[in-house]
Amino acid sequence: MPVTPLKRKEPIVKSVRRQARTHLDAVIAALTQDDAAVGAAHHELTRLRALLRLVRRPLGAEVYRREHRAVEAAWKHTRPAPPAADDATPPAAPDAAVYRRVADLAEVRMRARYWHLPDGGFELLEPGLRTAYRDARREATADTLSILRRQLAQVERSWPDVLTPTRKALRTAERLAARDPADTDNAELMSLTARLFAETPAAFTKRLGVYWHAWRGDASDG
Repeated sequence: MPVTPLKRKEPIVKSVRRQARTHLDAVIAALTQDDAAVGAAHHELTRLRALLRLVRRPLGAEVYRREHRAVEAAWKHTRPAPPAADDATPPAAPDAAVYRRVADLAEVRMRARYWHLPDGGFELLEPGLRTAYRDARREATADTLSILRRQLAQVERSWPDVLTPTRKALRTAERLAARDPADTDNAELMSLTARLFAETPAAFTKRLGVYWHAWRGDASDG
């Protein structure tokens, strides 16, 4: 499923609710099919994790913890297993745990329709973007880079000439980080992340805020 970024004229609360339900519909459909669809479910859950973290503060701690717990559990459950040795025991068939995950996610989907987010513009997104940038800057793992990349895709339309190359560079860094997480002497990754994270988190989100306000306009940002 393609990324569904924030729209210029759509209120943020409406967009977040819409995207969450779309991702959850895709996950539930995938998990109730066959084993081949589990990978698709994992990708949708990865997008949903990033979306939840983007609006963590405006959602509120209680709602975020409740929804994140269910999404994170399903994300870990669908994460691809490492390659098995030739003499390893074949994996067991899916059990009732899958159906419990589906039931939990169905409840999240029902609640997502009524998630409360205060009215506002970029100030609702800024804390999540700043945290994702800070985390990836501190430790450029495949997971932290993926979260930042997916969050950046949400605001990419505001200034695509600048943000599209950055998102693509994050994807390259993500692939490099995923090759061998134990390799601390990855010169190519270190060189790339040094350029990607030259700004402080505050400067990064301030720049994105300028793009956002220019794109949406003050009148439509609230």
